[in-house]
Amino acid sequence: MRGDGKLEMLQSRCRKDPRSYQKEYEEQVRHLEALLEAAALSPGEVSHVLEDVVGFVSSLAALYSSVGDPAGKIMETLGRVGEVMNPSTRRALVRGLGILRARGRADGFDTAVLYFRLLRCHDKALREQLRGLLISDLKSVSKKTKESPLHRKLQGFLFGVLRDPDEILVKRSLLVVTELFRRKIWNDARTANVIASACFHDSVAVVIIAVRFIIDSATGRGSHDSDESSDSDEDQLNCGGQADVRAKEMWNAYNRTARKNSRKKKRVEKAVARLRRKDKDTTRDAFHDPQSAIFLINDPQDMAERLFHDLLHRRRNEKFDIRLSILNLLTRLIGAHQLIVLNLYPFLQRYMQPHQQDVTLILAFLAQSCHPLVPPDALYPLVRTLADNFVSDRCSPESIAAGLNSIRAICSRVPLAIEDPESQDPEGAAALLQDLIEFKLSRDKGVSIAARSLMQLYRDVNPGLLKKKDRGKDAIREKRDRGGFAIKYGQGAPVSHVPGLELLDVEEDLIDAADEDELPESEESGDEESEEQLSGEEGQEGDNNGQQSDYSQPSEDNGSDLEDSSDSQIAIDLESAENDEAGDPNVSVMIDRTRILDDDDFRRIRQRQGELDLSRAMGKPIDTSRAVDREEIESYVKKKRRTLEERLESIRAGQAERVKYGSKLGRREKTGGTSNREKLRKKEHVMVIHKTKRKRQGESMRERQKRKNKQKRRR
Repeated sequence: MRGDGKLEMLQSRCRKDPRSYQKEYEEQVRHLEALLEAAALSPGEVSHVLEDVVGFVSSLAALYSSVGDPAGKIMETLGRVGEVMNPSTRRALVRGLGILRARGRADGFDTAVLYFRLLRCHDKALREQLRGLLISDLKSVSKKTKESPLHRKLQGFLFGVLRDPDEILVKRSLLVVTELFRRKIWNDARTANVIASACFHDSVAVVIIAVRFIIDSATGRGSHDSDESSDSDEDQLNCGGQADVRAKEMWNAYNRTARKNSRKKKRVEKAVARLRRKDKDTTRDAFHDPQSAIFLINDPQDMAERLFHDLLHRRRNEKFDIRLSILNLLTRLIGAHQLIVLNLYPFLQRYMQPHQQDVTLILAFLAQSCHPLVPPDALYPLVRTLADNFVSDRCSPESIAAGLNSIRAICSRVPLAIEDPESQDPEGAAALLQDLIEFKLSRDKGVSIAARSLMQLYRDVNPGLLKKKDRGKDAIREKRDRGGFAIKYGQGAPVSHVPGLELLDVEEDLIDAADEDELPESEESGDEESEEQLSGEEGQEGDNNGQQSDYSQPSEDNGSDLEDSSDSQIAIDLESAENDEAGDPNVSVMIDRTRILDDDDFRRIRQRQGELDLSRAMGKPIDTSRAVDREEIESYVKKKRRTLEERLESIRAGQAERVKYGSKLGRREKTGGTSNREKLRKKEHVMVIHKTKRKRQGESMRERQKRKNKQKRRR
């Protein structure tokens, strides 16, 4: 039997009166040292006494901080024979060491190093225990300060651990580090680079852990953040995001419309759902989360080149799934940091065949490796290969749709990739695009949807490549605003005014501004002589100060001159607004220079943006700043007609769940008691005979004959 009852009693007394029982505690410490030496001599044996004494000493270590060094003795024993010790005894020692570390009786760095060394033990319960102790210890340290010396020393130690030839130690240590990053305990650049260095380890298992973690951290999967928002509509409305503001404005714009129907309501609901889903994806994506591991890499260009070199040489004989994971990380790095690795695109060109395994995944990787800094000359051969191998009359509709979707995903990031660089004629450069758009007349729905999405993309980015009939209604306005359809490689769009300012109503806003600047009637009323003197002075001041800046604040003495100047300015502005459309950027610059925007102006901008989003609900442009999913490449799949056996099976399944006597839809369930018909049947004949006589008085000859025949049959 285990004699731990006495230790529990002694532990209770030591807590009540530590001074009186200090000698007993010292005796137990010496007993612990002797047991540890015995365990080192025969580590494979179970020692229940050692487990009890370790628990006693570690729980009271905070009361007797000057007595011995039990943590050092335990760490020394575990360091020597920890890997071959009995599992139960070893877990007890680790548990006691964790308590001593929590009480401040053990060094954090030495304890963590010992924990990492013990991760190579073939004991799953021990590994879970070590992982929990490491995370809780480092979490408590990070609460005090983020720049702790313990963190730096441990991260330096991990650089050496990840170069260790022992695959088991490296793999399990890397799992702990990735868990620390997910919990945002070690989410700095140093830890991210430690994990990134594991992508070049000799062991394939270590490489896969590091690669998949960086990809998952970029997409937001596996996050353990406690402040994660809910997916319900109420939580989304309360989160206060930009997508929710735009969605609210879209609903307000729909409610202001005069004619409402179910079709318009469904379109608005789809547009709002797409807006919120897009905002949710972009907030989880690496391109919008600065704390993701892929954004904290110090030298992404060097890492991308090393990954591509490994893909060509070291990993060329690995499984295809492993090579796809490395390719996914490589293309995600190129897209996130806008890197230039031109040799990647000819390498991907060899896999562009409809019969290739996981071809849609490869096409998605190709699309997410494209960004505006990639030269269009490097991408045109890929677009041409996609058009030749996927988009032709001899290919299946699924292949045609996948090819068109891939070309659209590439061109949404590099619009010039579809133009032939060798063609001097503008029409010849856009011949490929015009041939692809002709598939919008296809009878297959997936193909027509893909072709129309490609046409809608170039309506927004470069309508000049389309035929005049395909450019849409807004092409003339786009041409006037841009000064033409042509765009060049590397051309940017600098912001010269407040975004959305061109949506304000020029006439209404300028009149409102003039009304606000008008002086009150009480200030305008006064003596006629003083008004004449002031008007004379104002005329002289107006001639002298005619070249003052527009930003000078007018004084109260020149109110009438302000009215005249504002009226003339409004007339000029309204005349220019009548000649131009509402989206002219010159109007935005004019408003930005002559007015100071307030909250009401920004509210009107949001309202007009909601109306504009509602009118363009069916033609939203593609977001080029996020990763590409293979679902975007795959075609629209129409629901196939079920066979006779499948329909009969569904009918039988519905019959099994149905109530025995048919549907109760529209019926009122009986709550209790009997009906009036049942009560009438149970009554005595004498009580209801007067009703039958009254009923016979109004019956017809036909009814009387039926009743008599019925009575004869009963006899």
